[in-house]
Amino acid sequence: MFRVRFVVYWILLNAALMGLMTWINGQKVTSINDGSLRLIDYTAVFFAFIILYKVTFGGLHILWFKIRVMCNPKFRVQKFNLRKEVKKMKKGGVDANSEQGSLLSMEEEFLKEEDEQNRDEDQLLDVSMKPDRKMDAALKKKFEEAKAKR
Repeated sequence: MFRVRFVVYWILLNAALMGLMTWINGQKVTSINDGSLRLIDYTAVFFAFIILYKVTFGGLHILWFKIRVMCNPKFRVQKFNLRKEVKKMKKGGVDANSEQGSLLSMEEEFLKEEDEQNRDEDQLLDVSMKPDRKMDAALKKKFEEAKAKR
């Protein structure tokens, strides 16, 4: 979505710049390239430098990470046979020593704590939502008095 918005804004800005240039020149398109630089030329050079900057430093960034992957084992991608991993998980469950097992146990603990908090809150709500019998009797009495007055 970002790319679509960017392209739309870019097109609109280019159209506005073109309209501005024709308005400034007063529809005089009879000029020949005499070597002088105008605003549209500076804008084109600016965009060209932006593209060169992105290509140059983007390429250097990619090259830097390729070198890191080749030389530093921390950046290497480990290869797994996912079919074997799934079979292993189905057979014995998840290892308690593995990172995934510890994450699962942490999640279970979190859910238990959350359930306990919810139970406490539910009990508080139950107590607060129960009607007070004295209040009910007083309201009933007032209602009957009002009914009798009619």
